Amino acid sequence: MSRMLIGTLGWSFPEWDLSFYPDDIPEDWKLTFYANEFSAVVLPEVIWAGEEFSDVVEMVDELDESFRIY
Repeated sequence: MSRMLIGTLGWSFPEWDLSFYPDDIPEDWKLTFYANEFSAVVLPEVIWAGEEFSDVVEMVDELDESFRIY
């Protein structure tokens, strides 16, 4: 059976800080929070090609195994 994955390009948007994420959420918890609502994310080039990539690798262990990162 196929399943549709729903996600966005990245998970950190200034507008989301006002409406999607809780006011007091630490920056390094945002991907985990995002993964509770979406099934996938596309990493922007600025992340996978930059210094922030190691931070993402550390967060992956906290995600459900069915969550996909592209």
